[in-house]
Amino acid sequence: MRLIKAVRCDWLFLHFCSKGTTEIIDRRNEMIGNASLYQDLQHICRVNKWLRRKAFKEAYVKEHKLKMVDIYIIQMDDVFQKRLNYASKLNRDEKYIQRLITHGEEKGRLFLAKPAAMQFDSEC
Repeated sequence: MRLIKAVRCDWLFLHFCSKGTTEIIDRRNEMIGNASLYQDLQHICRVNKWLRRKAFKEAYVKEHKLKMVDIYIIQMDDVFQKRLNYASKLNRDEKYIQRLITHGEEKGRLFLAKPAAMQFDSEC
């Protein structure tokens, strides 16, 4: 099995009432990125489904080196996501970056301890 890492912006908690132009443009860019990511994930799921159903001839699978792909999604905690806004992308404060790195390392340890908990729906 192959492993795919995916990064998704999941800001469903945004309050749109008080957003300025910068935040609106930033949100639009996130949504475009998410749409592209989900399109890629759906393509992987579709090929996985075809491989499970043996829809390809064995020669085709070998020639194109097709394999099942496991997808895992490691998400930030809501506390961190709520703090991310347009200005946070420009924040180069060492303590801020270290907090993000530490959080990522914690999530990585959780993933390594129990990867199945972060597996994307294999049946898609």
